Amino acid sequence: MPLIIIGAVTLGMLTAGLLMLVARRKLSRHAAASKYYDQHLSETFLASLKNKMNRVFWHYQDNAGMAIEALKQGEPLLCHYVLQKDFFLLYEGRGFLLSKVSNKQLRSQIIKTYIMMKRMDETIRTNNDLLDEFETKQRAHRESGRRDKGVIEYEDSLTEHASLLKREHHQFKKAALELLGALDGEHFIKRPQGSLINE
Repeated sequence: MPLIIIGAVTLGMLTAGLLMLVARRKLSRHAAASKYYDQHLSETFLASLKNKMNRVFWHYQDNAGMAIEALKQGEPLLCHYVLQKDFFLLYEGRGFLLSKVSNKQLRSQIIKTYIMMKRMDETIRTNNDLLDEFETKQRAHRESGRRDKGVIEYEDSLTEHASLLKREHHQFKKAALELLGALDGEHFIKRPQGSLINE
């Protein structure tokens, strides 16, 4: 009888040990698969970001950016510009993927560029609002034939705002070009085990 009890205890301990070994291996495989999946998500996110950033930035630069750079000191921006809203969807709709980017400097640059793009968007919107008011006052002035101080006030506001536009534009352009350079420098290689490694 004691021999049966010792055998049962030994068999129970052996079974428990084997179950723990199987669980550890399963957990190890799950962790490796999860790491591979996270790396794949990061790679896909960065490729999407690079593609979108290239299109949006160069469209912006070829239109509003060039107009802002061409402004002389004390000259207002007298054109309406609308930034592409779908650019922000990449950030806002997939913001959780940012945590999957292992390169801390790149992650920081992505966040910095997003903030600068939002600031540039707000600055251009403000300019558009000021320009709308200026044009409304100017039209009312022409139709009534009376001198309206509002035209001069809004023109002065646009002129003051132009210096902010130029400053924000240069900061955004610098951040965007740095991000594009960093994204060009991101290379991924496949290791023989199939995991993606960020170099």
